[in-house]
Amino acid sequence: MAPHDTDTPKEARRHAFPLAGMAIVAALVLVGFLWWVSKSAGLIGDAEPVPEGGIQGENTETTTNP
Repeated sequence: MAPHDTDTPKEARRHAFPLAGMAIVAALVLVGFLWWVSKSAGLIGDAEPVPEGGIQGENTETTTNP
């Protein structure tokens, strides 16, 4: 059975605000995800460099050739 009153333009108007709201939320989630990924990727390069003498506590005995 088909519905009696199918007023498509009226239904489109009724759904406009909920659809726009869902689109805004989806866009904010996408922007937040991209921001989070860019911040996470930046953490990889923030490691402290190893000093020239090596890491403290490391066995640094050197052997010389006679």
